[in-house]
Amino acid sequence: MTEYLILGRDRASPLIWEFQRQVTTPSQQSTLQVNVPQSDFTRNTSTSGANSYNMNSMTQRIFVSFTTPQQPTGTSGIVELLPPRLMSFTITSSSVGNPQFATELWTVASNVPASKIQDLGGLSWSASFSSAPVLNWNTTYAIVVRPVSVNATNYGVFFRNTPTNNVLTPGNVGVSSNSGSTWTVYSGQMLHENLRVVYAIRLGSWEFFINRPNEAANYYLTITRPSISGITHVNEYVNDSPYDPNTPTNISGRFYYSWLVHTSSSVNTNITVSCSYTLKYEKNLITVEMFNAAEAYLSKIDFLASGTNTIQLNDNPDQIFSGNGGTTLTFDPLAVFWKAEVIAGRVRLTMMVFE
Repeated sequence: MTEYLILGRDRASPLIWEFQRQVTTPSQQSTLQVNVPQSDFTRNTSTSGANSYNMNSMTQRIFVSFTTPQQPTGTSGIVELLPPRLMSFTITSSSVGNPQFATELWTVASNVPASKIQDLGGLSWSASFSSAPVLNWNTTYAIVVRPVSVNATNYGVFFRNTPTNNVLTPGNVGVSSNSGSTWTVYSGQMLHENLRVVYAIRLGSWEFFINRPNEAANYYLTITRPSISGITHVNEYVNDSPYDPNTPTNISGRFYYSWLVHTSSSVNTNITVSCSYTLKYEKNLITVEMFNAAEAYLSKIDFLASGTNTIQLNDNPDQIFSGNGGTTLTFDPLAVFWKAEVIAGRVRLTMMVFE
């Protein structure tokens, strides 16, 4: 049996809820002055005029060292600096036959490898930012090449030369014939290589505000940032959580956006970020409490989708209402309403609510 109630109150607020309706708010803008250094470093050299070293014995080793950048100072617009990471390297050699080699990352003491940190892979290696080895600031490391399968007819020829740039120096090359027990070191040298070290910079924070009038909708953030020369995107965050435009947010009130990047050159500029949010009324089950109301009284149901639309009120099997698209069901007097569930189609409810 449907329950009806004649209103006897003087103050009420009209409210319309429409299933699958979307409302996008006007865009907000926030500007931040950013002054950050280069954080992406690649060094390389060629074989021109190079010295060669044959690795044809299982007791031979060769290493090349590099030094990570110093932690920058005098910056602005930074929430966090992430420590440097070894992102990739390629050591080029000439092969005779079919030799096999492995590479390892080592600490350095007294200019030679001291202790192994981890295995890397072959002569050409790379990692995603999240999985790349984390390094310390202003610290020297070595990449050690060891043979996996070599002999007199299957060996590699490695080349060392003076650097073609001074990025990630000092660079030393060392060779060993006794599995690394002792080393012959060539100072200020590099292998024929391409080596990349990156540290990430978390820029921020940009400040925005979200007004959350009710919980009958899901709220989706849309954040737009400019493309800036020298900046490469890594990740982005809202209140320290990764930003996902396809996941509803539970934020209410003030919130902060930050941008994790690395830079191929220094950047000193103002960055303006825009934000809007969309209310998507995609919950097929709603209650009066979702509207921050204590009571609600339904005046009409509009059936919107083509075909049959069906809705149930108040968990009551006697209050299941259906209608074809374009039709309307009115309640006079108004019907008490505390819960509604859309079973099929799309509907719009017009009601009066009391806090």
